[in-house]
Amino acid sequence: MTALDAVGPYEVLCRVPEASVVTVAKRVGPVRTDTGVLGLVADRALHQVRHADVLLVPGAGNRGVIAAMQDAETIDWVRRLHERTTWTTSVCTGALILGAAGLLHGVPATTYWASRSYMESTFGAIYTPGRFVESGKIITAAGVSAGIDMALHLVVLCYVVLLYGRLQVWHAPAMTVSSCCSSRSTA
Repeated sequence: MTALDAVGPYEVLCRVPEASVVTVAKRVGPVRTDTGVLGLVADRALHQVRHADVLLVPGAGNRGVIAAMQDAETIDWVRRLHERTTWTTSVCTGALILGAAGLLHGVPATTYWASRSYMESTFGAIYTPGRFVESGKIITAAGVSAGIDMALHLVVLCYVVLLYGRLQVWHAPAMTVSSCCSSRSTA
């Protein structure tokens, strides 16, 4: 993974009250970023995470993205987790991993500019320029710093629902609204 693809959104999301951000990889422990210099720590292995409100898939250099797209366990996990998320998101070339999981066919999405044609021709995504693109429950960010913008947007989306639910309960205690930013984890 590219460090900023993961760390930028992490820095936003980990500061959200009531959110629990969990890092996930094939195995628990240190994972080297695509430069080979920086190591980030995976809190959980893929098989340990079966649901999340938010799934964020960071991009990587060519070798890392190709390896992830060809890894059946990773792609199956992304596909299965997506069924249970409120939001499935990606940063930069992480969109290609969503595409490999079959999540972008016919879906407006963005990615790293040099991956645009590949995303369209290989996965049937509808390339849409922008820092981030929201299409249903899928949000894709164009590049590393755009991932931070996407995370800020995600916080707004989640807190609008949370605030609405709290105000509704205050106004009409018999009614409740579930929150997309509950105490469940963000993978």
